[in-house]
Amino acid sequence: MSVRILIIIVAGIAALNAACQSHPEGAALFRRERCIDCHTIRGEGGGVGPDLTAVGRKRSRDFMIEQIRNPKAHNPNSIMPSFAHLPEQDIGHLADYLSGLR
Repeated sequence: MSVRILIIIVAGIAALNAACQSHPEGAALFRRERCIDCHTIRGEGGGVGPDLTAVGRKRSRDFMIEQIRNPKAHNPNSIMPSFAHLPEQDIGHLADYLSGLR
């Protein structure tokens, strides 16, 4: 393995760890609500939904909140279930966690 690849891997792990540490409630919810079953973050998780590795660079927190509540608002063909049943605080924690994925 080249040094460059090793550096990229270590940087990716560090960034994911930082997002988890910055928003531990959201990281825990991401697993508890089984988002990880469909979404990939830095190579971990399912491959059904979009890869969320750097979603915080691409999408606003408000977009993520709306996506969590009503996935069909942005994509009528989305197979993602709604998580509108979650308390607003939990939806906020998830959005904060996802916003930290850069």
